[in-house]
Amino acid sequence: MTTRPLLKQGSQGEHVTYLWERLKARGYDPGSLSAWEETNGAVFGGNIDRAVEQFQAAHGLGVDGIVGANTWAALDAASGQETKRGASALSSDSTRLYQRTAKATKDKLRRLVVETALLYLDACEVPSGSNDGPDLRPFLRPDGVSYYDALQVDRTAYPNEPPWCVLFAVGMWRLALATKSWSATPFVSWHGSTGYLAEWARAAGCYHDADSDYIPLPGDLLVMDRNKSGSDVSKSTKAGHTGIVAYVADDGAIVSIDGNVSDKVDDRSRDRAIIGGFIDVRSLLP
Repeated sequence: MTTRPLLKQGSQGEHVTYLWERLKARGYDPGSLSAWEETNGAVFGGNIDRAVEQFQAAHGLGVDGIVGANTWAALDAASGQETKRGASALSSDSTRLYQRTAKATKDKLRRLVVETALLYLDACEVPSGSNDGPDLRPFLRPDGVSYYDALQVDRTAYPNEPPWCVLFAVGMWRLALATKSWSATPFVSWHGSTGYLAEWARAAGCYHDADSDYIPLPGDLLVMDRNKSGSDVSKSTKAGHTGIVAYVADDGAIVSIDGNVSDKVDDRSRDRAIIGGFIDVRSLLP
């Protein structure tokens, strides 16, 4: 087994160049190499650090931007899961969705949220109905800690864990932002279901009713009645569903990437009339 050195910001040389290549191969964006770096070896700077943190967050590793033994092992892995997660190995459907997304916005963060979501397309619950599984844990339990435990939520006030359609949607924003904690995301004040998410968004001033003139953009979150979503049917008329907007189709349909749809991550195209509203998370960030 090849022994690789510990790398961090300020490191420079052939090992950093190899790190840059592995991140690119896995679908992350470590930036471009200068002519000097191509000759003398890459420098571990801000772009590589950001890509490393995104990779670590997506793979359930400690997010510190330092490439040690565990991060090297994940980067060098050749499992089917790693192949699936690599952007260069996106399915034709995922590539088509991303190409349409790229046409819909020039905002790099919005694009990154959708691209990150597409890397999880078809990730399934194991076993079915468990609301859990290895492919889901990077956003269900990053660093092995649940959303509620990370925020130290009062369980007497909020006894139920959020449905994972919501954790998928907010989790893709967390991964795209490469934040080290939930408290560093715009969602820090929200706890609960799709209803609580919509309530938080209204209070934050980023909620738009679907029957308004607002044109949703890639990365926006949609909220709707769960029983119209294609997710598990609920006996409650108040149950909701959340997804990530990919783009608006030529016929006006809203194309999205959703978690917890038939126990997996899947893309959906829906008439705007059955959607309740849209949440513009991007407007809360610089």
